[in-house]
Amino acid sequence: MVAGSPNFFSLSPSGFLPLSDGFTAEYYIRGEGEPLVLIPGLAGGTGLLRPLIDALSQDHRVITFELRGEKSCVCERSFHFDRLVRDLSEVVDGLALEQPGIFGLSFGGAIALDFACRSPHRVGYLAIQGASDSHENRLFEGVARKMLDRMLLPENSPFVNQFFKLLTAQRTREGCGIDFVVDQCWSTDQSVMAHRFAMLEEYDISDRLNRLRMPLLLLSGELDILTTPSDMRAFSTHAPHAELRGIPGAGHFAFVTHAGQIAEELRDFRRGVLAAL
Repeated sequence: MVAGSPNFFSLSPSGFLPLSDGFTAEYYIRGEGEPLVLIPGLAGGTGLLRPLIDALSQDHRVITFELRGEKSCVCERSFHFDRLVRDLSEVVDGLALEQPGIFGLSFGGAIALDFACRSPHRVGYLAIQGASDSHENRLFEGVARKMLDRMLLPENSPFVNQFFKLLTAQRTREGCGIDFVVDQCWSTDQSVMAHRFAMLEEYDISDRLNRLRMPLLLLSGELDILTTPSDMRAFSTHAPHAELRGIPGAGHFAFVTHAGQIAEELRDFRRGVLAAL
């Protein structure tokens, strides 16, 4: 399902990286400076990251890539969460990135956290927005997954659009508001969204948090109803070296609606990390 309105946005790939099982990852590089790997969320692909890429690329070499399944559907070739973590590992290796910063957003935050737990020595620092250490028993996500999995929905379904709108917290800042989020999210096939929700039901790294020895920035949208501020506070108390920062007025899609503020929080965090060295 690909939205056709002017709000839909697609980046032009910087290159293509063959991975170990025949899948080829499209990757994108913008800006100059310290390398920072951005991992997209559950829907919207790299296009939804455009506001944050624009903000971060002013002083970072921003690297991102399309997650497996983004430009296809699950029926073509199914895969498990572990495969997505391995994809990240192979992208980092394939682009010869030595201990880069890694910034995971929503579903991409879960991938980033799992990778960092498995290979802490390969991560210079870690930033997370919209993800925690587990996603067990979350009613809102469960309802969304069942709806996407069991109902063939028309493109731009008003019912699903309302779900996306709730996640923006009704904000329209920096030129990318609700319409941009809704249209971009519909660039991801419905079956892929459902499959990614299903993978989150088994995601839990709470017993491995002691492996996160790198500097860790946790960004929490004040109005996030998926990964709530209380979720993030609980996470931060059990994660070594974690620094929790709130984003006032922001929902789950803070990386779109509050991209400039998130970029500034990351810069300030990095200044603090470098000063402590």
